[in-house]
Amino acid sequence: MNREASRDREYLKQALLAAKATARRAEASQAGLQSRMPVDAADVEAADSTFELEVDAMIKRVEQLQDILERQVVRSLLACEGEAVRELSVRDRINRLETLTAVPLAERWQALRELRNELAHDYPLQFERQANRINGAFRAIGTLVEILGALMAYAARRGLADDEAFDKTERIAP
Repeated sequence: MNREASRDREYLKQALLAAKATARRAEASQAGLQSRMPVDAADVEAADSTFELEVDAMIKRVEQLQDILERQVVRSLLACEGEAVRELSVRDRINRLETLTAVPLAERWQALRELRNELAHDYPLQFERQANRINGAFRAIGTLVEILGALMAYAARRGLADDEAFDKTERIAP
């Protein structure tokens, strides 16, 4: 294996480890909020500071997980496969992964990207819009974890990362 391929594999391993850690934290946030979901405008308006902090943590974890998957895992997976990643748009990268059968959820990826951008850049004052953002982030966790599992399964099938990235004790399943 040449130096560049070795570097790509190490980057993939680190990206998968970061994604798994972030996914675990996102799932923990989701579990902590489970009994209060879904929320509506009245719930948001009446929220106490503890709930607000829990929601903020969940939203940040959703943003981070989507970002790690898109900017690190997808990019490094394709680089390991010899793709000219720099020449591909994000949509082309996702479509390419779908072609390689790594991401069976490519059609939902755009919706996740839009949600991430809304979470990161839109701060609505209306309680109904806030409720929609919270509920969307809560639902997105399952999809993001499912995508991570599919990407990990693909990397394992292709022998692209070592066992440390695929610790069997992890809860993330393909």
